[in-house]
Amino acid sequence: VFYSRSMRSFIRYSKNRGLTMPQLGALFHLHHLGACSVTDLGDELGVTGAAASQMMERLVQQGLILRTEDLQDRRVKNLVLTETGTQVIQESIHARQDWLNDLVKSSFDHLCISFFHWALSSAPTLFSA
Repeated sequence: VFYSRSMRSFIRYSKNRGLTMPQLGALFHLHHLGACSVTDLGDELGVTGAAASQMMERLVQQGLILRTEDLQDRRVKNLVLTETGTQVIQESIHARQDWLNDLVKSSFDHLCISFFHWALSSAPTLFSA
């Protein structure tokens, strides 16, 4: 339940940005791997090179990644996040963290209210001699 609820903000963010969860996952993989080839990213994602290439094309069109030819082998396409792609990663992390921060604040507020009610109901026994 906790994981599911924490992902709602993350999913809402991806939809607002016009990204699918697999596309956002690909951006996260690029963020962690650094520059890599389409084939390597496809292997990381568990998809074919063709599927990875199609997904990357949409991300290139959105300006989130840059695709370049490998200097040693022109058949190999290398991928790297753009500044905008890195910004999307940071914003999506913040979207999920904001939910967690709200949860902690809400839980703390609830705890304080519960303690206050307990203290009021226990006051006569706490202060009797």
